[in-house]
Amino acid sequence: MSHMRIAITGVGLVTPLSSQREQSWQRLLNGESAGRFLNESEIPSEGIETSQAWYGAPVELQRPNANLTRTSAFALLAARQAISHAAIPKEFLHEMACVIGTSKTDLNSVDRLFHSLKSDPQVSPEVASLFPSQPVTDVAHAIEAEGPVIAPVAACATGLVSIIRAADLLRQGDAVRAIAGSTDSSLHVGLLSSYQRLGVLAKAKDNPATACKPFDEYRCGFIVGEGAGAMVLEVWDEAISRGVRPVAEWVDGMIASDPSGLTSVDSSGETLCELIARLLERNQVFPQQVSAICYHGTATEMNDLTEARAIAKLFPHKPLGFGVKGSIGHLMGAAGSVETAFSALALRDQVIPPTVNHVHHDANCPNAVNGANSIQQPIEYLLKTSLGFGGHIAVGLLKRV
Repeated sequence: MSHMRIAITGVGLVTPLSSQREQSWQRLLNGESAGRFLNESEIPSEGIETSQAWYGAPVELQRPNANLTRTSAFALLAARQAISHAAIPKEFLHEMACVIGTSKTDLNSVDRLFHSLKSDPQVSPEVASLFPSQPVTDVAHAIEAEGPVIAPVAACATGLVSIIRAADLLRQGDAVRAIAGSTDSSLHVGLLSSYQRLGVLAKAKDNPATACKPFDEYRCGFIVGEGAGAMVLEVWDEAISRGVRPVAEWVDGMIASDPSGLTSVDSSGETLCELIARLLERNQVFPQQVSAICYHGTATEMNDLTEARAIAKLFPHKPLGFGVKGSIGHLMGAAGSVETAFSALALRDQVIPPTVNHVHHDANCPNAVNGANSIQQPIEYLLKTSLGFGGHIAVGLLKRV
């Protein structure tokens, strides 16, 4: 496959911090957290009885679109932001590839569908809303795209896998630009209950905003968030010919499988380390050239140990890393794209964001993690890691312009 250069020319973000890119970015740099207790309207439970006070990191949409599922609405808003940021001419939109994934169908839409069927068995169900491909279909139709349309599903690695797949399309010559990312809406009683029983949901006690503590000695799991991230990827020469300055360069990405178990990972870090090493070798980048790490950072013991040990094996100079789940929660299928979008902005502004709620570094994690304050420092290459249930692993490499 060609190793043509790929530019990231536009970024779109819909996060619990804000439904706009720059506001999300600034609130992240300020060390804010969006975690809070949810009211009944934010966590509908059609047919599911619950007396528990649930918590998470919801997105507040100013003008919800009643014709779209929440998952699709996030995707379309993020995609439009990225396209506007990249200043893509309208006549180029029909040529674009669309690669937008999600980890599952929109669960609240499923609830509403079955509730309506129970009330009226003759109702015509909106079956398309049950497909994980619905968000990318809605985006492609909205911008009248005629290029390849793909909806990757890879659990919590979906977002990064989507970006990797979009870059592959460009390098294969299937398109010259693509909108890539992912979306997810996971604030659902059934899902939260499942995570609670698995023991990975943080104990919020009195303040959900401080519950998720990546790589911290006192971590106890994550809180669930929602949102979407999107980026415009373009063949480098095509972007430059339009006169735009890229936000960052997408160097390359790779995916693999960790066969340790359905909900477990290789905590030695060997599997992840091998994948990162292959990525660097393929792109002739030395470990010491990597200046920063954007971690998956779920604040669960097994995940944190896996990432920390993998990085320590390959990077003895201990590049400073960060994780954003203490700020926005775990966005599930949207996590990888949102975190990669934040990574591109980190390269643009040459700043390492804080790892919100990281106060007492776990001595068993042999890595360097930024704490409460953002740090301005030169960043040449930035490595992004994503891990998902079922053994999905993805790593991406970005470079400053």
